[in-house]
Amino acid sequence: MEQDHCIIPSKKYRHMTEKERYKMEALLDSKKSHGEIAVLLGRDRSTIYRESRRGTIKRIQTDLTEKKKYRANVAQNDYIKRCRNRERSLKIGKDRRLEEYIRRKITQ
Repeated sequence: MEQDHCIIPSKKYRHMTEKERYKMEALLDSKKSHGEIAVLLGRDRSTIYRESRRGTIKRIQTDLTEKKKYRANVAQNDYIKRCRNRERSLKIGKDRRLEEYIRRKITQ
């Protein structure tokens, strides 16, 4: 027996919004677990863990001890920076030598 078609829907991945990051920060401050936050935001638990890791910073307290804390603005700035650094794909593929050759011919 062959299976003609797959009935499992494909996932649509979405980036976290800035608003979701601030909600996540508030929920972490209120001592909610990553699993609870995932349910409340409608996200997968691994997404919350990754986002938490990306936006966590070390802060030095007045008694010179370090405290790790999630900051939504840090995570958002990191997201924006990563978006800017994405490599644009070339129509000619990733053939850098061909790209350089074409660039030289155009600028001559």
